[in-house]
Amino acid sequence: MNVSKDRPPDRRRPGSVSIRDVAQRAGVSIATVSRTVNHISTVNPELAERVWKAIEEVGYLPNTQARALVSGRSRMLGLVVSEITNPFFPELVQEFETLAVAQGYEVLIGSTNYDPARTESLLRRLLQRNVDGVAVMTFGVEEELIQKLVESEFPLVLWTRGPTCLTSVS
Repeated sequence: MNVSKDRPPDRRRPGSVSIRDVAQRAGVSIATVSRTVNHISTVNPELAERVWKAIEEVGYLPNTQARALVSGRSRMLGLVVSEITNPFFPELVQEFETLAVAQGYEVLIGSTNYDPARTESLLRRLLQRNVDGVAVMTFGVEEELIQKLVESEFPLVLWTRGPTCLTSVS
């Protein structure tokens, strides 16, 4: 996309504007845009202001997948519940998400419907998405899977009832 400094860009679908477009619009390097977006304090305040203005003008949205590759952190948390329609869970899910967002995380939520195979599938999919941690609030989680997560030192909060409990995984 060729962005002229004198005319506003056409608004394309989110994510189609690159960091290069921002750098060109602001008249700075890609590295300066990156440092500005990542809130690195060594960026000259005047340059940072130009970058933020260019970001607004071109409609730039940072690519969270690219950031996750570079940082090794997805800024996503997984939340696994037994049954999303159970009246116990909506308030819990809302508070979990509120706290996560306040810390800069997104939340991926899955419901097991009390099916151990579905629970295992959900956990595996969350791990494949490179979540930074998982809260499991269900029962029927296979102890072998929990043990693997514990042994790998994967951040895990487990709230369950039934044969597997917190004391058995610590």
